[in-house]
Amino acid sequence: MLLKFIQAYVGKGLLAKVLTALIILAGAYLAARLLRAAISRKSTNPRMNIARAVLYWGVLLTGAFVALEAIGYEPGPLLVTGGLVSVAVGFASQTSLSNLIGGLFLAADEPFKVGDYVKVGEHEGVVLSVDPLSTKLRTVQNVFVRIPNETLLKAVIHNFSRYTVRRLDVAVHVPLDTPIDALQAALLDAARRCEVVLVEPAPFVQIEALGELTMRAQLRVWIGESDVLGARSALSRAVNDTLRAAGIGLGAPPGAAAAVTVGAPVRG
Repeated sequence: MLLKFIQAYVGKGLLAKVLTALIILAGAYLAARLLRAAISRKSTNPRMNIARAVLYWGVLLTGAFVALEAIGYEPGPLLVTGGLVSVAVGFASQTSLSNLIGGLFLAADEPFKVGDYVKVGEHEGVVLSVDPLSTKLRTVQNVFVRIPNETLLKAVIHNFSRYTVRRLDVAVHVPLDTPIDALQAALLDAARRCEVVLVEPAPFVQIEALGELTMRAQLRVWIGESDVLGARSALSRAVNDTLRAAGIGLGAPPGAAAAVTVGAPVRG
């Protein structure tokens, strides 16, 4: 119908066909842009991000084939040739295909979403985007990191944002003659003073080991998902200040430095 409308004003020659093809291409491009805009770029769902890219290029390619038909070119042979070329390119770029397949599996498995705080190998940061070929992170040092999806598919992924509440463990070594009741009271007081520590579940102290010169106590607290980055420093400072105020010194086995050890957040 579009071709007949143009022919009524321009004629039935090559110019009418070219104009029709250009209008089809412009319409396909506009439709692709509208579809991509409808699926928000800020979506936190990896499936939506990959679907947006597939739909965008799918509409553009469909428009290109329809435009070829409008000017009288049969796209069938081109599809066969394109298929052979795709196979050749596939063998030449196995890494890209592996990344694309990895992206599809990640979208299906969904171990994280945009905005989650994750750790993959030596890289740790906030997920900026999950794209068909790679995933982007912003580290704590404000460094941009691009990780191929093939690597992610094989890696152990720590997602610190999956659960809204996580447990944080603080190990303290003190001299063996330290009163246990006083130590427990001081550690619980430190938890109460630390703003990032949740009231429920309630913090608790566990005496884990008694040595010849020292004993090891473990303070276990729970923190919210948004407090992961600052919780370790805040809790270490609160424990150190409270023990000092209570007159409890830190101790360690011979040859080791006295310290407060804060573990990584874990699911409680």
